[in-house]
Amino acid sequence: MENEDMLKILKQLHDLGPWDDSPLLLVHVQRLYEKFGETALRPLIKFHPSILPSDIRQLCRNDPAHFLAYLDSLVKSKPEDKRSCLLRSLLQPESLRLDWLCLAVSHDAPQRTNTVDAEGNPRPRSHLFTWGYSQLILLLIKLPADFVTKEKMADICKSYGFWPGYLFLCLELDRRTEAFTNIGHLDDLSLLNGEAGLIPETTEEWKFLLHLAENHSAASHHHSIHNGNAVSNGSPSWENCITVENISLLLAKAIGPNRALPLLQECGFSLELSERFTSVCEILRIAEKRQRALIQSMLERCDRFLWSQQA
Repeated sequence: MENEDMLKILKQLHDLGPWDDSPLLLVHVQRLYEKFGETALRPLIKFHPSILPSDIRQLCRNDPAHFLAYLDSLVKSKPEDKRSCLLRSLLQPESLRLDWLCLAVSHDAPQRTNTVDAEGNPRPRSHLFTWGYSQLILLLIKLPADFVTKEKMADICKSYGFWPGYLFLCLELDRRTEAFTNIGHLDDLSLLNGEAGLIPETTEEWKFLLHLAENHSAASHHHSIHNGNAVSNGSPSWENCITVENISLLLAKAIGPNRALPLLQECGFSLELSERFTSVCEILRIAEKRQRALIQSMLERCDRFLWSQQA
């Protein structure tokens, strides 16, 4: 081992297999780790399940980051549709889930001061930061677990500012209001739009979101003026931000402009809407009319076809 390179040694160990539960393999692995450090751990995924994550964790007890790199490599060595199943089989005992989650959110991660403000709220757009172990984190939190464990995972994600995971857990725990509030702080309209977006489901949720946007816009406007960078609501700089107008447009697209306007008037926002909002509503009305006309035309054709078949 002193004179040979690591890959050659690993190949020799592999060729000497199968090792099953032989303690000799662990002895060789320990010597490899002592000589080559973290570099030796990632290739050891080939020896699973003869070598278990618990063995590597014990080996790396003085440097948890090395264990995390091994675990991440082991999970990624499987096809995507098999990773959750593998990870679940490794979580014995179940308490390991929280330990591994804490490790994953605290290594190769953004500084907490960049993701969480002094009040413990998300910093704007901080959900867009890159996390080295984001795939592993999401796999851990998406595995089935009891309510208490999910709550603890949500607390961990919030504490470190891993907002994609926190929002996911808020929905699982039926904390929709909390999720909307944090989306307001993150100030990213895409979190309310698209396939992965959280769309309000009730009138009360739309009202809550509109008032949240109103308060958020006022605070952002005050902050911008204080820093000499005033931006008018509805300008291109706000097109993907959480503003009253942008939420109003989402509302109009979701339920139609004719139903959206009375709700906006009830909330007292109808006078604040811009020419952009009015134009979009007109386009939506035209699209609705064309869609209704198309559906009517298709129904008439189907009707004529059925009558012709009977004749």
